[in-house]
Amino acid sequence: MAVDPDPRFLHAIEKGGLGVHNRIHIVMKELGMVAYKFMMTERFPEDKRAHMTDLKTDLGDLMVQVDMLALDLGLVPEEVKALGCRHTRERYKDFERNMWAPSETYSDTRQAPPPQ
Repeated sequence: MAVDPDPRFLHAIEKGGLGVHNRIHIVMKELGMVAYKFMMTERFPEDKRAHMTDLKTDLGDLMVQVDMLALDLGLVPEEVKALGCRHTRERYKDFERNMWAPSETYSDTRQAPPPQ
């Protein structure tokens, strides 16, 4: 069984190296594809399953490109994600403190939804 490549490997073997500006354009394109496929699931519910399959692939492409952008910037993707998670949690706490959202929405005891 083949081992799936990780973003560091893909970044290392990428031909010509894109650079930060081009990588940002690719990230935006991939994000656009995710948004487009989501729109298609709503517009054509009879084909939702196929569009969700495509969306899953596009979301994966986006996530890889974001990791590769971190590498382009000389950052460690895992550290960036951890920082983002901590920062997002801090913002949720700010929302609770300022009563911008119901407390139960961001409770530490909330269970993650099951994967679909």
